[in-house]
Amino acid sequence: MVKTQHLSVANAINAVLIVLSAVVAYWFPFELFLFAYGVLGPIHYFTEINWLHRKDYFLQKTDKQIFLWIMIGVMVLFTWYNLSFITGFDGKAFSDFFKSYSKGILLSTVVLATLFVWNKLNSERRVLYLAASVVILMVVQTWAVFGTIALMLPTLIHVSLFTWLFMVQGAIKNPAWHNYAVAGIYLLVGIVLLAIPPFSKSISQFFQASWTESRMEGINTTAQTLFGIDKKNADVFSNLGMRIQGFIAFAYTYHYLNWFSKAEIIKWNKNLTTSQIVLIIFLSVGSIGLYIYSYSVGVLVLLAVSLLHVLLELPLNILSIKQVFGTLRTRLK
Repeated sequence: MVKTQHLSVANAINAVLIVLSAVVAYWFPFELFLFAYGVLGPIHYFTEINWLHRKDYFLQKTDKQIFLWIMIGVMVLFTWYNLSFITGFDGKAFSDFFKSYSKGILLSTVVLATLFVWNKLNSERRVLYLAASVVILMVVQTWAVFGTIALMLPTLIHVSLFTWLFMVQGAIKNPAWHNYAVAGIYLLVGIVLLAIPPFSKSISQFFQASWTESRMEGINTTAQTLFGIDKKNADVFSNLGMRIQGFIAFAYTYHYLNWFSKAEIIKWNKNLTTSQIVLIIFLSVGSIGLYIYSYSVGVLVLLAVSLLHVLLELPLNILSIKQVFGTLRTRLK
C-alpha cells in the first residue's frame, strides 16, 4: 500500500510536470515532441516492457507466453510493412494486403487483450469470439471513425487517453482530493492546448531536417480527421494543425515524465538485476544515439519496440477501463 504522504508528493510533482510540459509545448511544439520521442521514449519503452514482463502483462501465468508471442507477431507484421514501404522493398502483394487490413489487425489486438483479461472464458470460446470479432472488425475498419481510432491507438490514445485513465483509476482507488486534482489539471491543460494555438508557428532550423525526414506529421494529420478534415488536405501548420501539434508535444512529453515520476508508486524500478540495468542503459543510449545520428533511422529502428510496448500494455489498459467504468456504474446505481 502506497503511503498517502508519498502520493501527495507524487501528485504535486506531477502537477508541476503537467504545467511545465504544457508551457514548453506552447513555445516549442515541434522541438519538444521530437526531443521527447527520441530521448525519453526509448528509456520508457525498455523500462516498461521489463516491468510488464515481470507483472506477467497483468494476465494469468498460463496466458502470458501465448499473448506475448501473438503481440510479437503483430509487431513483426507492422515492422515488415513499414520496412517495405520506407525502403521500397518489392513486396506489393503483402503491402496491398496489409494496407487493406492493418487497421482491423490493430483493433483486433484490443479484442484479444480483452478476451485474455476476461479469464472466465475457456480457450474454445476465446478462439470463437476472437474469430467473430476479427471478421466484424475487418468490415468496420473501412468506416472512417474506426479507421481513425485504429491509427491513433498506438499514438495519441496510448499517450493521452490511457494516461488520463490511469490517473482517474488512481483517484478511484485512493479518493484523496489531490488525486482528483491532478487528473483534473491534466484534462484542463489538454483542453486549453487544443483551444489556443502555440506561440511558435514554425520549426527551428536545427529540427527541420529531423521533422521532414521522419514524417512524424502523420500523427497530426490523422488527428485532424476527427475534426472533419480530409487527411490529404490536412496542414500541420494551419490553425487547427498547430493546436493539435501543441497537444501532441504535451501529451507525449508528460506521458514519459509521468512514467518516470511514478517509479516509487508502482515500483517499476525495483528488483532490477545488474544485467537488466546494464541492458536497459545500453539499449536506451544506443537508441538515443540512433536518433542523434539520423532521426529517420531512429524512428525506423525503434518503431518495432514502440509498437510492442503499446501492445503489451493493452491488458493493463483494459483492466483500467473495466475498473473505472465498473466503479462509475456502481456509484450511479
